[in-house]
Amino acid sequence: MSKSAVETDTDVVDVMFRAVKAGDDKGVVEAWFPGLPGTSAYDMTVYSHVGQHGSGDPTYMRLKTRPATPAEYGGLKRELESIGYVLRVVRRASVHHARQRRAALTGVRGGKRRGAKRSGGMKPFHALKELMR
Repeated sequence: MSKSAVETDTDVVDVMFRAVKAGDDKGVVEAWFPGLPGTSAYDMTVYSHVGQHGSGDPTYMRLKTRPATPAEYGGLKRELESIGYVLRVVRRASVHHARQRRAALTGVRGGKRRGAKRSGGMKPFHALKELMR
C-alpha cells in the first residue's frame, strides 16, 4: 500500500496493533489495517518496522498474534503517523471492515453488488464470502 491508499491526511484509518506470540518473531509488533485490502478482499494490509507494508491473513492474526499494549505499539504508531496516517486504534475487525476491503478492490460503494437486495440484518462471516465474490 502506498500513500495513495489514504486519500488525504484527514482520512481516519482503523488499525489493530498485534504482537507475535511465539517463534523467532515473538514480541514483534505489527499494525493490521482491517479496512484496507491486502492481495485480496480476504487479506488485510499489514505494516511493520521491518518490511514496511505487506499483506496478512486474518486467520494468522487471530491464531498467532495477541493484542499489543500501548507501550509496545507506541513507536510503530508514531512511525505511521509520521508518514501521514491518521489512526483510530480498534480492538477487532468487524463485518464492516470486510465490506470496506471488498469495496476498495471492486470500486463498489458499501461493499454490495449492483442490484443486490438490502438485507435486514447482519450476516454471519461465512455468508460474507458470497458477497465478496
